[in-house]
Amino acid sequence: INHIKAYLLGLIVGGGKIDKDTFVIDLPFNKWGMEPSRMNIIAKEIITKIRSNFYNSYAFNINYDLGNGGKWLIKPIDCADISSLIDDLRFLGLPTSGFLLSATDLTIAKKKLTGINVESFLSGIFDARASLTPSHRRFNDFAPTVSLEIPGSTRNFKLVVQLCSWLTDLGSTTDQILYNHPNQHSKSDPYYKGW
Repeated sequence: INHIKAYLLGLIVGGGKIDKDTFVIDLPFNKWGMEPSRMNIIAKEIITKIRSNFYNSYAFNINYDLGNGGKWLIKPIDCADISSLIDDLRFLGLPTSGFLLSATDLTIAKKKLTGINVESFLSGIFDARASLTPSHRRFNDFAPTVSLEIPGSTRNFKLVVQLCSWLTDLGSTTDQILYNHPNQHSKSDPYYKGW
C-alpha cells in the first residue's frame, strides 16, 4: 500500500459506507461546503485529485453528488470493480462492509502502516471527519485546535481512543474528548438527538 492508497483508505474509513459491490463516502461539510467559493474548490479537488487517485490506484472512476444537508457524496461509477480496494481494507484489518466508522479497529493498520503512509491514512480520515472551524480554536491561530468529529451513533469509543493514542505517538496532543457526553451538550437529556 503506497501513500495514495493509504489516503484513499483513510477517506473511506472516515466517511465511507460499503454495500455489496459499491460504496459511498459522505463528506459532511454542512454549511461550510455550500458556500459558493468553497463549492468550486471542493468540486475541483474531488474531480482532479481524488478521481485521479482512485483511477490510478484502483482502476475505477468516481463522481460526486451534493446530498441533503450539505453532504458531498463520492461514489464509484460505471459498475466499478472495488475488489482490490476491499482487499486493501482487509489487509489493514479494516471493515469491508457497512458504515466503516462503526466497526473500525486500528490495531492492525497501526502495525502495518509506516512513514508517510501513516500520515496519508490519517489525512484521509481527517478530510472526512475533521473541522478547523474558528469556534473550535480555544487558543489562537498559532495553536489551532482540530476537532475530529466521530459520531456517538457509531458506538465505537475504541476508535476514538485508538486515534488519540496514535496521534500522541506521532507527537500531537489530545486536549479533550467529548464523546456523547450528556453534560457537555444537553445535561438533562442523555439521548439528545444532536448527539
